[in-house]
Amino acid sequence: MKFARPRGFDLESEMPRIEKKDEDALARLFRLSLKFKRFDRNARTYGQIMYSCWLRFGEAYGVDLYLKVLDRQSDDVQQRVRDFLYYPLLRMPKEKRKENQDEIRKMYPRLFPADFRFGRNDPIF
Repeated sequence: MKFARPRGFDLESEMPRIEKKDEDALARLFRLSLKFKRFDRNARTYGQIMYSCWLRFGEAYGVDLYLKVLDRQSDDVQQRVRDFLYYPLLRMPKEKRKENQDEIRKMYPRLFPADFRFGRNDPIF
């Protein structure tokens, strides 16, 4: 909250909006991703929020709405959001990593399209 508020995003008031299917609030959350200049504690917390939001949205409304909002964002925002969601796959044990990466790409081809490359033109990753 302390990181987001001075950067124009009030996490406390926006999260209930997002949970009620407010596409504009979700878009604002996506755009907040560009405010991070390094992968620090604030960025990792944001990544957790993004992942939780992905799970809740998927359960409540299906992944299509989440992806529809993501598709409307700039290329930079799309890349950054995808990087945040993909990052945990890189933290898995090496022997499981490739299998899980392939599986997630098959399950969600719109989230991680064939041309997605983790960290492309993204200085924090």
